[in-house]
Amino acid sequence: MSEQDQNPYAPPIDAPEAPTSSPRPRNVDVATTGQRVAGAFLIANALFVFIEAAITTTTPGSADATPGGAIVPAMIDLGIGVSLLSGSAKALKWALVRVALGVVLWTGVQASRGEWVVMAMQLVLGAAFLLLLIGEAGRARIAAGASAFGVYALVSLLGIVSIVGGVNPLAGVTGALRTDLDPVPGHVLTGVMTRYTVTTPDDHWLVRKAEAAKKDNALVDRWLVRPDKDAHLLILVEDLGGANLPVGAYADAVLDGAKKVQKDVAVLERHPLSGHLDDGVFLHTTSTLNGLSLEYYYAVISEGGHLYQLITFAMRAAFPPLAADFRGMIDSFHAPPAAPALP
Repeated sequence: MSEQDQNPYAPPIDAPEAPTSSPRPRNVDVATTGQRVAGAFLIANALFVFIEAAITTTTPGSADATPGGAIVPAMIDLGIGVSLLSGSAKALKWALVRVALGVVLWTGVQASRGEWVVMAMQLVLGAAFLLLLIGEAGRARIAAGASAFGVYALVSLLGIVSIVGGVNPLAGVTGALRTDLDPVPGHVLTGVMTRYTVTTPDDHWLVRKAEAAKKDNALVDRWLVRPDKDAHLLILVEDLGGANLPVGAYADAVLDGAKKVQKDVAVLERHPLSGHLDDGVFLHTTSTLNGLSLEYYYAVISEGGHLYQLITFAMRAAFPPLAADFRGMIDSFHAPPAAPALP
């Protein structure tokens, strides 16, 4: 008989503790749930790139025309994504390297161009992947990563829609966030290479900072933008150095240059430019560039020892309401008189 049986007031006898077993370590070669979700998102991101590449005609000589410029990274994303989604964590370190390089390099490039919306989307994408890839993400982290990728995916889909439909739904937002634009004092823009002037119709038209404009087109002298409509006026100036080539030949050269970088160039109008009947040519064209349907007005003017090109363009669907602005700015162009010849 035990002490407890002999004395009912004796304290109870503790039961022996059950042996405990240490938790089994997680197999690091097996992808976690969050890492599998990240794999699915890497595959989706690669598909966005492939779709855009399929509907985009790249411009020869541009950065996007570099072989493998976007396709090779997308193929890497696809391979890593398939590996993670299948449950293997062997590609995890490469996924982390890819995300880190994308965040550091791509955001740096976009920041240098003042493309803050694109940069922000790259940061959102990087954050989504890091939330899912690092460690063993719980439900909260998986939900946060999925939400971040959803924002990025929505913007990507809008970009694809803009290419297919020819209208950029984010033009006003991206323009408002750019830092390379300045107002035009008194609505009168003055040239750099020569002191020509162009009058803008209202405050919607802004001028790009010289260094930003030169990065995109080394030949441009002035670049006007209407961000809310994604509309542009580029002014190029060439010193003729005493040459006297007929302005019609210059207009032919402009068209030939356009056909080298644009597809399906159609000339809708060609006639002497109002106000410059002897030294100016007006061109109205449509074409496809980078998969976008665009419409252009060109004015080619030979005056004062210089050749001037005024190139206005916008997406074709947005062009008709802008036509009056474009014609008004072209008609307002005033070149300085030629310098007097030295005796």
